[in-house]
Amino acid sequence: MFKEIYFYRPKNKLYILVIFSLLFHLIYGEKNTNTDCSKFCDTKDNTKNDLPNGFTLVDEKIPNGPITVDRKKDDGTKRNIFKMARHEDDNFYYNYEDFNKLNSTTPIKEEYFCELKSKNRPETLKGYDISCPFQYTIKIDKSFFGRYGGDRNHCIEGNDFFNETINIEKSCGYDPIMYVQKLCEGRNYCNIVPTKHFFSNYCKEVPKYLNIKYHCVKNNEIKKEKFSIVAFYEGVNVNTLSEHSISEFYQYAKLHNYEFQLLI
Repeated sequence: MFKEIYFYRPKNKLYILVIFSLLFHLIYGEKNTNTDCSKFCDTKDNTKNDLPNGFTLVDEKIPNGPITVDRKKDDGTKRNIFKMARHEDDNFYYNYEDFNKLNSTTPIKEEYFCELKSKNRPETLKGYDISCPFQYTIKIDKSFFGRYGGDRNHCIEGNDFFNETINIEKSCGYDPIMYVQKLCEGRNYCNIVPTKHFFSNYCKEVPKYLNIKYHCVKNNEIKKEKFSIVAFYEGVNVNTLSEHSISEFYQYAKLHNYEFQLLI
């Protein structure tokens, strides 16, 4: 899932210039003319199919460089963000030191999710969430759908405690671990809807639940959050401030592996 950052085009052009100038210097600081471009300038053509609609590269030999709406009329003044980026930018956004201190796993957690009964379509039900801290993913240790024999503590609300459907002495149900693993393992978050539509309906008259035990496993590498930069413009002409700003936002998104969406 992407976090979205929205940028609108104000009517005051001077206001636009100030905003983008401040943003650029906050991100990149003073220009470093000694930067080794080989650290940042990807020689592979990664721009195919992701250029904003109506734009083309100023120079096809610089795949992640400046872009323009008219290459023939471009005045050659657009900045190449990749050449100006500092090597330490990545560490500024992502704390590798704290990541290395994280434990490899978290303690096992156990959940009881009561069976959901509704006349509505199952995909419309909210269900239950399980999640791990950022930089961890889910690992399922155990699952059971049904009811354990002698269990008079879980999912009894609205049911007669002494009803024979609750007061069972022998466990009734099955282990859907392959389904739960497919649904949740390797993810940071998942949503589970325990209904007869998704789980086998053993013990039809017995109030059931999904019992899960799981823990969280630290990622092998630091996970970088995905962002989507969304820019809105009324129209873009060659060599204008709007075109320059779109070119820089596009390069910035490429530099940090963000998604860039241009809406005109």
